[in-house]
Amino acid sequence: MGKQRILICVAIVFMLSIFTPRSGVVPRYHPLVINVYQPATTDAHDYRPKFWHDLTGGQIAAVLPGFDQFAAITSASAEYFLDSQLNEVRVEIERPDAPEHFRTGITLFKSDSYDFSYWEEYKGFTLSDVHGVPVVAYCIDLYGDRRPMKLYRFSAIFPLNGIIYHMMLYDEDPASIEYHEYLEMLVNEIILTSVKDGLTADLSVLDNPENPGYHDDYLTLEEACADPDFGAYVPEKVPGGFVVDYVYRIFSQTSNFLRVCYQSSPETPEADYTNLFWTVSEPDEATMTRARDGSAQHFCVLIDDVMIYLNTWFHALPEQAWEMLEQVIAQ
Repeated sequence: MGKQRILICVAIVFMLSIFTPRSGVVPRYHPLVINVYQPATTDAHDYRPKFWHDLTGGQIAAVLPGFDQFAAITSASAEYFLDSQLNEVRVEIERPDAPEHFRTGITLFKSDSYDFSYWEEYKGFTLSDVHGVPVVAYCIDLYGDRRPMKLYRFSAIFPLNGIIYHMMLYDEDPASIEYHEYLEMLVNEIILTSVKDGLTADLSVLDNPENPGYHDDYLTLEEACADPDFGAYVPEKVPGGFVVDYVYRIFSQTSNFLRVCYQSSPETPEADYTNLFWTVSEPDEATMTRARDGSAQHFCVLIDDVMIYLNTWFHALPEQAWEMLEQVIAQ
């Protein structure tokens, strides 16, 4: 009888060792509550110009310590504002059980606190407790009833040691709406790495990035005309009925243009008030040239190797657009 009890105890210990490989954690993974999210509007984005750098192996190890024990990273980069302030870290993950085009990734950004009241009070979501860390997890049906095919986006957001983690992956399996094993694994492993193993992410290794001359500046009209790249394509004379509102010059990893914003002069009747944007940039094949109802609503011209794009919120006469173009052509 004693031997049977010993065998039973050994069997129990063996089974627990399979399901709880981390010492003292029973169960190993805490479950996620997947809330169904139907956003009324698109997610907000920060459109300030930015630049980025790919992370080195050492930086990846500091930002996601111990991550290579449970998942493989395919790419990682740090995104900065032009003043070299870190915006976020983006990490792409290889997911063995999904097609290659199903992107799975994590973004991290510094924050001392995260307000869950939007999800709990406004959206009515249930938060998950993962080893003492609150996690909001949700699923979005990206196509809804618009298409016969299905594609779901799963997200999990949680704070950890002054960093906000936002995990996102895609799946086409409708059964995953109530439970997603891979998302649960990633969330639990990252939290366990910190809570149980004491490995804390260090984003300070991303401080003081090299900015290769990227900038965004507000200029005077005179400074714009003196710009070495696009100044020759800026009209020096302000079109009749307009005044210069502002001039903006940006040179970044994704944008390179000079823009003059004109607005109707103060004495213009409110009914005729309009804004006019004159943008000089490198050529862009996606931009079209067109006029509607006798007004130059969108007007694009390629001169030399530079594209001039006129855009007005309401109406600008073709004669006004031509008056501006004549100044540039005559130079």
